[in-house]
Amino acid sequence: MLNKEDGINEDVGSEFTDRHQLSEYLQSLSTYSRFLCFAKDFRHKEGYQLKYERISLGNQDYIKLSLKDATEYLSRKDYTDNWQSEMHETFCFWDFEEWKNHLKEVGFHIHPDSKAFANDWIIDNRWKGKASLFTLQNDTLIPHPYPETTMFLIGVKE
Repeated sequence: MLNKEDGINEDVGSEFTDRHQLSEYLQSLSTYSRFLCFAKDFRHKEGYQLKYERISLGNQDYIKLSLKDATEYLSRKDYTDNWQSEMHETFCFWDFEEWKNHLKEVGFHIHPDSKAFANDWIIDNRWKGKASLFTLQNDTLIPHPYPETTMFLIGVKE
């Protein structure tokens, strides 16, 4: 669920050529409306079409999408100063195990102190009150934990 009360929810289709005006506009939007801009802009020039669905359950509006795309949005929703640049990047193409496997494939040993975790500061200051994640099972919403935000992956070449 995305917060609709923390900004405006109108005129989501506006276009700006000045990045400062775009930033001010994005900052004025609710988290929900900013997502709609994200869905339109994210990797659009690369041909990516973010798949999502607006659904309503119990008088609440939700956005249904993959956890990967939700994490992509959460990880950059506050980067309004360089929004246009951020819309070309992707961070969630591999999970921690995939990164480890790729390092091993090219000859690295993974140090045992390597880990991935959710940064509490990011969760408390950027996500809580803005977005909640759920898994939908038989028309029932099951709370889902926030995704990992940080990875310490130490590859050792012997």
